[in-house]
This record gives sequence, structure tokens and C-alpha cells, in this order.
Amino acid sequence: MNHHMPQRAAVLTLALALGTPAVTWAQQAPKTLTPGAAMTDALAVTPREARQFAEAITALADTQAETDQKLDGVDDPAEEARIREEADREMRWAIEETGLTVPRYQQILVAYRQDPAVQRQVMKHYRDP
Repeated sequence: MNHHMPQRAAVLTLALALGTPAVTWAQQAPKTLTPGAAMTDALAVTPREARQFAEAITALADTQAETDQKLDGVDDPAEEARIREEADREMRWAIEETGLTVPRYQQILVAYRQDPAVQRQVMKHYRDP
């Protein structure tokens, strides 16, 4: 039995929570999928995609932490916008570096939120930062 699983789950949940709200395209991801063939396809996550997704959320959490540090004490709205745009580019790049597209990442994120089996599949590949 893995005694680190609760800690890993908490870190993963935090990474998902922190990694997506600050990014415009992630906010546009649907919270749920509508029934039908598209949902079945979107919810089907391969082991490779689960590994890629786990790598992406780790990178996104790191980028979010760096962004939060950069934003700390910034009072200029233009500077804040520049930092957020830079973070958006870095997050897109981080996702694409794993081999996923941003739309596929978003689909897997929805599947992760809805399906405990997908959560377990991702957790097999998730590494504590």
C-alpha cells in the first residue's frame, strides 16, 4: 500500500486547482461533458495520456507558483497583465511539451474531475513535486 497516496492526492488536487484558474483558456474548458459519443471519446484516457496529463499538471503547478511570486506586490495593471500573458504562454508550452494538445488537456481535465477511474489512472503517473 502506498502511504503517500493521500499526500499525492492533495498535491494533485492543489495543482489542478492552482494550475487552471489563472489561465484564460483553462477557464473556458467545460466543467462537464454532455452525454453522447463525444463524451465517451473525451472520457477515454489512455495510459500514455494519463502520464502526459500528470506531467502537465506538475509543470502547471510550478508555473502557477512562479507566477504568484512574480505577481506578489505588483500594483501596475499593465505589468500584471504582462505577467499573466507570459504565464499563459508558458502553460500552453508546458502542456504541449508533454505531447498533449491544449484541447485534449482540457478534455482530460474534465474527465479527471468526473471519473474516479481517470483519477486513479493519473495518480499512477503523478510524482510529488
